[in-house]
Amino acid sequence: MLACAREDYRAYFTVRFFTGMRTGEVHGLKWKYIGFERRLTLVRESIVPGDEDELKSEDSQRDIQMTQVVYEALRLQAKSTRKISDYVFCNLAGRRAPVLGCGVDFHGILTRHFHRKLTHPLCEPGGSRCG
Repeated sequence: MLACAREDYRAYFTVRFFTGMRTGEVHGLKWKYIGFERRLTLVRESIVPGDEDELKSEDSQRDIQMTQVVYEALRLQAKSTRKISDYVFCNLAGRRAPVLGCGVDFHGILTRHFHRKLTHPLCEPGGSRCG
């Protein structure tokens, strides 16, 4: 999926896939909550349609250890947006990504790019050769 994503969305999808953060949490993620030194992403705020908001519950507040792939994606993203916005993921004007209207059609992406692999068995009958 990441290989098929547009380059300007790759960091966004990497953070989404490898952190387990909710949509509103990713869209509300600010640079002040990114700790490169300790490799932590602090989940402290969320975006609900239209507004910044507190998290759903106290349990939602958490620190997520960055994997190497997330660390590298956020370092690359910092080069693009850190100087123009408080938000990690924003448009060229520095405004945060909207929650509404930015849904991702994962089924459509999978069907278009991986249809053959998804509809054919990975192993031959008898399991003698898997691939």
